[in-house]
Amino acid sequence: MKKLIYVFAAMAAILSSCKKEEVKPTPTPTEDSFTLKSSAEVSVVAQASTEYIKFETNHSWTVSADAPWISLNPEKAEGAEAVQTVVVSIAANEVTEDRTATITFVAGKAGGKVTIKQAAKEKDPEPEIPGIKDAESFKAFAAAVAAGDYSAFKNESGEVDILNNIDFSGVTDWAGIESFDGIINGHDRYIKNLI
Repeated sequence: MKKLIYVFAAMAAILSSCKKEEVKPTPTPTEDSFTLKSSAEVSVVAQASTEYIKFETNHSWTVSADAPWISLNPEKAEGAEAVQTVVVSIAANEVTEDRTATITFVAGKAGGKVTIKQAAKEKDPEPEIPGIKDAESFKAFAAAVAAGDYSAFKNESGEVDILNNIDFSGVTDWAGIESFDGIINGHDRYIKNLI
């Protein structure tokens, strides 16, 4: 019986020294996320400009643009709890057509896109063709002849062109031209109601 007591005592000691192991739950993997905090479509003028794209992500990320006229800074970083910003530098549009670029963010299995639409460069104004185009410019030509310098009306050959048919109806202050020693090309156009 003494042996039995020793066996029970040994078993009790063994059982009391064993602790229950805590079972820790397996962590649930967080899903990659990306949330754009800025507009997904940005329109800008033709001149060089800077835009700021704000977003949140829990994953390291990269960003790229599909056009050489877009520069991005930074181009990659770690995910963070706070809102992050990418600076978008946009070069001036030197062509007379609008252009579009797409900026793509990749954050693990998540991501987003921002479209940049840049306006066209304004077309240069058409050069003014020298010559006489209407009754008012004919009066200006007469005044220039009287002043001794009608060079603004001369074409490349030094002659003056009549650019349109001209009607002097309603013009009451025509003083005429006293003396003119140059050449006026009518190009089969008419001047009517000149009094």
